[in-house]
Amino acid sequence: MAEPADTPAFRGPVEDREWPQQLPAHVIDPGPPVRLHGYEVARDLARHYTFAEVMLTALCGTPPRAEVGRVFEAVVTLLLPISVARAPTHCATLVRRCGAPHGASLAAGATALCSWARELVERHADLLAWLDGDRTTPLPPSHRRPHATHDASVSALIAGIGPTELLPDALLEHEPTADALLIAAAYACGLREPSQLESMLVCAGLPGVAAELGRQRPGELQDYPIDLPHFAYVPPPREDRAPPPKSGPKSEPNSEPGDPP
Repeated sequence: MAEPADTPAFRGPVEDREWPQQLPAHVIDPGPPVRLHGYEVARDLARHYTFAEVMLTALCGTPPRAEVGRVFEAVVTLLLPISVARAPTHCATLVRRCGAPHGASLAAGATALCSWARELVERHADLLAWLDGDRTTPLPPSHRRPHATHDASVSALIAGIGPTELLPDALLEHEPTADALLIAAAYACGLREPSQLESMLVCAGLPGVAAELGRQRPGELQDYPIDLPHFAYVPPPREDRAPPPKSGPKSEPNSEPGDPP
């Protein structure tokens, strides 16, 4: 009979250490009552704050004041529409078209959304450094629109956010791109760490991905533009591949009269 695993002959570093019996909780207290950063969810947050404000509370630790909550509500609303032309929604609907269950398709879209959010935040690292500084230097050129370009989407975003003192004048004077404007607005609402910004982007964009996915029927490939752009297969060159025969009339072997065909 095999010896028990807790005998001295089978003990190792895992068995020799005293381990905790529970996982540590840093944000959510399951209660009762359930609390988020110490704030009671049912009788406080659910009654007095919007969903966006509760999301900001979860990410930052304290409920926002009214002005911050209003701006953040606008930011996450403006970030929600991620069309099928963008990778996260495209990925989710394509997986569904291939016959995967809804949950698996949504998970694929969420994974792509996380990658998209990370890339977007990394691309704005110099903007975050500028916001952290004294803002006396010009806005990084990669986050400024060309002077001759009027971007109606940026004007619409500014109108959607509404009048606020949270966005610095130094930012608006340099005519930021749409992405830079939304990242800066989220920063002004208290999301200063890249991990916080990535989490916000995923939470804001996932409902849009789920909405488009919900209208996609499994196995429906007939309206997917598979051949766009048109495929033109060119085999890669290989040293061991014989050159293709030259085009021209085929030569017949010599034959004598009376030979069978």
